[in-house]
Formats: sequence, C-alpha cells, structure tokens
Amino acid sequence: MNTNDERKGFEELAHRENDGIEVSLLWNRHDNRLSVFLCDTRRNELLELAVSPAEALDVFHHPYAFAAFRGIELRAMEAVAV
Repeated sequence: MNTNDERKGFEELAHRENDGIEVSLLWNRHDNRLSVFLCDTRRNELLELAVSPAEALDVFHHPYAFAAFRGIELRAMEAVAV
C-alpha cells in the first residue's frame, strides 16, 4: 500500500491489475466508508465509486457494470504535478 494512502487514513483491502486496468477496494478509517477506485491507464481514465459493505466485493469485481447501472461515467485523469 502507498504511504500517502496511509497518511490519509485509507487502507487497501483488495487490489487487482490486468491489461492496464487497476482496481482497488479502499476503506477510510476516519469515516468508515468503502470506495472502489478504478484506473484505466490505456484510456487515461479514473472511476471512483462509494459502496456499501454489502456490495463492496461485487463492485470490486464488476466496477464497469456497477457504474453503468448507476449512470456514472469515467473521467479523464488529471495531470499530477511532481
């Protein structure tokens, strides 16, 4: 896990990567929320989904389907200053 995530209070519960797509299930210790983050480096897009504990693993395994069902679109990644 990234130390920046640790400082922000996030803990990575699950992570997978395949063909330029990374998906992470994160838990925020401060407010007890779960989120699924998807990064598609092929298309330079991001997706962040707030999820309930009951749906967390389903969304982790099928983030595109969940986003489409909710009408959520991927957004272009912003340039990060180094």
